[in-house]
Amino acid sequence: MGFLEMVNRCGSLLNRANKQVHHLAELLDNPFAYDYYKFRTEHEQLEDELAKFVKGFRKNRKEVFAITEHVMNGEEMVRRLNLVSK
Repeated sequence: MGFLEMVNRCGSLLNRANKQVHHLAELLDNPFAYDYYKFRTEHEQLEDELAKFVKGFRKNRKEVFAITEHVMNGEEMVRRLNLVSK
């Protein structure tokens, strides 16, 4: 999953979580105004998608750190080679 896709999914999940909070408030104010089972199903789906998002985010973060480490090691090697050749 690329960075832009992560950003889009994050925005989508935030909107859905906000909607879920609104439905929860409706359910608390009037237990008969919103279908509890529908709320429960939506909540489970949101929870699953949040877990997938976090897993993908952590994977991307590890990849970024690995790339950064590789670049830094390369720069260190170039710096050492420049010192040796002088």
